[in-house]
Amino acid sequence: RPFGRARLHAAAGAWAAAWAAVSVLQIGLLAWELDGRAGVFDGASGTALVLQGVFAAIAAAGYSVSAEAPGRSLAWPAAVAALLPVVLAGHPRSAEHEWIAGVSVSVHVVAAAVWVGGLVALAWLALSDDDWNTVVPRYSNTALACAIAVAASGVVAALGRIGIDDVFTSRYGAVIALKIVALAGLVGAGWLQRRRVAGSWRGFLALAAMELVTMSVAFALAVALSRTPPPA
Repeated sequence: RPFGRARLHAAAGAWAAAWAAVSVLQIGLLAWELDGRAGVFDGASGTALVLQGVFAAIAAAGYSVSAEAPGRSLAWPAAVAALLPVVLAGHPRSAEHEWIAGVSVSVHVVAAAVWVGGLVALAWLALSDDDWNTVVPRYSNTALACAIAVAASGVVAALGRIGIDDVFTSRYGAVIALKIVALAGLVGAGWLQRRRVAGSWRGFLALAAMELVTMSVAFALAVALSRTPPPA
């Protein structure tokens, strides 16, 4: 079990740096797609990608310094901030009440990211740190708060686009129903995680793997939902 918490932070910094690099690549691809028809930064998409890259770079720099350095405290807020520009530039603009949609989708994305990111980090610790189990209660409380935030913000976002009847009669509603099933499965798995496998890192990792697969399905459904037009 050769890894530890310091290497977890180093890995977070490396992923943040890769995120910043991908943002630069996305800006280049956007410029290539526009092919001179308009400036990359004339619209919201280009500006959002720049902000995403800047915040991701700040997170990468924060995680590259020592734990005692002041810059470390900027790492996780910058990572959270990097989630928002592209989301706010795209998803909520078609909603009737844009500010409500913007707030709900921001809460939805941040809560989901903290939930899945925390689970990945905890799985890393279960593989690398003999004291990993001391973190489980704190993560469980955070995960529960994230689940509530994901559910509540998802309901607000959905009701801003469709009526209750549309949940049962439209393709958009069908995707929402599948997301609800995935969310219920994740909450159930979290309950099992806390009640049944505490102290057993092998049992925890087996259930965590199932949760991460379910989360991947939920994210795929979220992408599908963003590409599905709501009923007229």
